[in-house]
Amino acid sequence: GPCDPLGTADPPDMPDQPRQKGFRPGPLPGLLAKRGVREPVIFGLVGLAATATHYAIAVLNVDLLSIPVLHANAIAFAAAFGVSYSGHHRLTFRVRGAHHLYLPRFLTTAALGFCLNQSILFGLTVWLELGHRIALAAALTVVPAASFLVSTFWAFSEPAKPCGDPTARPEGPPSHAA
Repeated sequence: GPCDPLGTADPPDMPDQPRQKGFRPGPLPGLLAKRGVREPVIFGLVGLAATATHYAIAVLNVDLLSIPVLHANAIAFAAAFGVSYSGHHRLTFRVRGAHHLYLPRFLTTAALGFCLNQSILFGLTVWLELGHRIALAAALTVVPAASFLVSTFWAFSEPAKPCGDPTARPEGPPSHAA
């Protein structure tokens, strides 16, 4: 069939719908239509398990060990990362192997989420002087939606296959030599 690495074509089971003149939808509607609700639900369940792990370890570190909340949050993030990656790899996106591809991507996604999480936590505890339990709960509810989108469309997506010859290797950046 025609090459469509971004999934912009209508799925085969969806009839063509009239479109406004000059309107071309991006890849998001086509990809979401192909995926259904299973992935967001499983992503949410794995995320809840990782979030519960994160929250419990952070609170225990602060309450029992008197570790400062930002340090406790970093420790908890590391523990929850293992729960999150393994759950999303095996259950949410059901990819096999290829950890050399998926792990660095998901680590990047999670690290950006962690930076956002730390920023929110810092703002709520230092600037607004909220208690650590409320601040942790608030910080851990903001990041998941963005994380789902980045995980779906980048971290756990299959590498684009080159158009044309199925054995062809993707071309590198264009050469600017004259």
